[in-house]
Order: sequence, then structure tokens, then C-alpha cells
Amino acid sequence: MADAGTDGYIDCVIETVSIGGPNTSTGAGINYSWTNTTNSTAAGNTATVSGIVDAGIYELEVTNTLTGCVETDVVEVKKDNAAIVGIGYEVDSISCYNKADGQVRILGINGGTPSFEYSIDGGSYGPTVNFTDLGPGNHTIEVLDDNGCHYAQTILIENPKEVKVELGTNKVIAEGDIVTISPDISINIKDANIVWSSNPEGTSCNDCPQLTVEPTITTVYNVVVTNENGCVAEDSIEIRVKSVIRVFIPTAISPNNDGINDVFYIQTDRNVTRINKLVIFNRWGDVQFSIEDTPPDDPAYGWNGRFGEQKTNTPAVFVYLAVVTLRDGRQLTYKGDITVVR
Repeated sequence: MADAGTDGYIDCVIETVSIGGPNTSTGAGINYSWTNTTNSTAAGNTATVSGIVDAGIYELEVTNTLTGCVETDVVEVKKDNAAIVGIGYEVDSISCYNKADGQVRILGINGGTPSFEYSIDGGSYGPTVNFTDLGPGNHTIEVLDDNGCHYAQTILIENPKEVKVELGTNKVIAEGDIVTISPDISINIKDANIVWSSNPEGTSCNDCPQLTVEPTITTVYNVVVTNENGCVAEDSIEIRVKSVIRVFIPTAISPNNDGINDVFYIQTDRNVTRINKLVIFNRWGDVQFSIEDTPPDDPAYGWNGRFGEQKTNTPAVFVYLAVVTLRDGRQLTYKGDITVVR
């Protein structure tokens, strides 16, 4: 007896089959010979054969060498050649460094049997063909067809160059110095939109590749760099102005109306913005003169050596107290004495 078994089917899930049935003769003097008649190749010499991977008509010939009797039987093995062999897709790149806004769209499947389901990075299968919010790196797209055939494709989403800007370390300058701030930008400066600003306000510049400034007080300069995709980087630098505060308070006046040193008043540089208070006392502590909230460097707000309409006895020594406000908001107090001579 020759029993070739039941027909077999090979696909991407069942990758091999066995041939040969239970009714084939066995015992001494029984020989077996399998042939794939489709391509005329030998397939085995046992009653059953496993690991068949090729389609075809397989013939089993059973021979009784003692009697010379021969019996044959055939079985067909079919194979699904429509396996998935590739994925058509397109990638939308990430807009900014490390931003998870990349996309992959599946355009079509090469091979396979519809309908198809898809997953990404080990997620659940479904009909979605557009995968969004993807970060940089490798992503695995998997496809499953109607026959259970599986295919995987690794897709790289590249990370764009990071937009960075560096202004360097903070600086200390003397008042009156001019500083040029040159940013170190990671992208081509021709592709960058550059906006400068300052705190306190007053410095702004668009598309200036560098900034030249002459701050009069400590100022923070900020730069914002944007590329064509809207990716932003910014940095700040503090320019600290080391001021030499010049306040001149005379030690004596001669109010004789000769136009020389007739008035006691506070003389300053531009670092002083206001005279908060100026009070002059005699030796007994009586107030001889007092003003508040006046500009510096103006003799009109000074003391002419009188108490009311009366001239002071001269020579005489008086004591003054002065409070001034600086441009940065600080207040300084000065005390001393002044001699009035005529």
C-alpha cells in the first residue's frame, strides 16, 4: 500500500508541511521513494517526510523487494507566494531638535493578502496608516495581512541640528566703555532670524549679527535666534558697569558777589540724578538752609551763606548733611563742614 497523505498548504505562517499517510505498508523488504514530479526532484526515502518547503505534486512509490510489487500515490502541496515583501512609506521629518512631531505614512504594501493591519514600536494592530508624534530614532512598522503573514520594517527618523546660541560669560566694564556682543550660533547665520533686546529696555535690533553697546548702567542683553522651522534658542549676558561716582562738595564759600565761589551747592557727574536733601546747620544745631528733591549741579538750588535775609557772621563753620540718588536707584549720604568767609 502507498498512502501519500492529505494535501498540504504552505504560507508565511505554516512554513513547512509533512507528507505521507498512516496506511503505507511497512516491514521487511519495503522501500520508499518520494519525488516532486513538478520539478522532478527527489524528496525522501521514508514512509513520511517532514520539512517540505516547496510546492508541487509529490509521488510516493512503495516497493516490496521480496515480491517485486510496486504501489504509488500522490499528494499536492500548495504554497502561497503572495507574502509581504516590502512597505511603501514616506517620512515627515522632525521640525526641531528632540521634538516629537515626526510622522510616518504608509503608502502601500508590496505583496501580501488584503486586508492589512499595522502597528508601530510593538503597539496594537489596527487600520491606521498614519503614525504621528514620533520622536527621533529608529521606529519599527509591522504589517499583518489577512492570512496572518507578518512583515516588519525599521524606519529611521533623523534628529535635526539643534539651534543653540551662546553669548559667553558676563562682563564688567568701566563706564564709557563700548562692548561688542558676538553670539555663537549653531546654525548658518544666513538661516537665522536674530532679535536683540535689553533690560532695562532701550536696546533692540532685528537681524543684527552682533550688537555694539555703551551701557551707562548695569544692563542685561538678550538674544533670540529662530530658524526657518520656528525652532528657538536664546541666551542672555549681563554687562555690569563699574561706575566711579564723582560728587564734589566745597569746604568753603565766599559769598561776596564777586562771581567766584559765592554759592554752596553739590556738583556731580551723570551718575547722580537728584539731590534728595541738603541741610546746613550752625554750630548750635539750628537749621540755616534746607532743600529737598532738587537737581544736582545747579547753583540756583544752593546756599548763599545767608539765614533768611541775614548774612552770617564770618568767618564761621557750618555742618551739612546731603543725601543724593544715583542713576541705579541707590542713595548715598554725605556729611561734612563748610567754612563761610567774606
